[in-house]
Amino acid sequence: MEFKINNKDKANKLCILFQNSKEFTDHVILYVSKDGVYIQGLDKSNVCLYEIKIPKEWFDIYNYTSNREKLLLGIHNEMLYKIINTKENEQIVHFNYEDDSDKLNITFFKNIQDENDKND
Repeated sequence: MEFKINNKDKANKLCILFQNSKEFTDHVILYVSKDGVYIQGLDKSNVCLYEIKIPKEWFDIYNYTSNREKLLLGIHNEMLYKIINTKENEQIVHFNYEDDSDKLNITFFKNIQDENDKND
């Protein structure tokens, strides 16, 4: 499974979403399916339940290759926040997960297309 966001504004929005979710809860569950990403979390006092649905069309690249109907990825928000917080404003983001792995790879790239547009 992989999804990539090449648009800087969308990449920043996704990062802000993850950065702010740590204020609500310590852990979040990502439900990843052929249709997109669904996020569900519950605040620390068990009062506020939040749900976020991001359709696959929102991503520039979205490949769901698992044989399962959906993948459930439990993520520690503080750790995710620390990773996301290293992203620079002009970078794009790429998420990758291999079936039956215990690792979610998050990679930040400088958008080469933007550099080419500036040089034209």
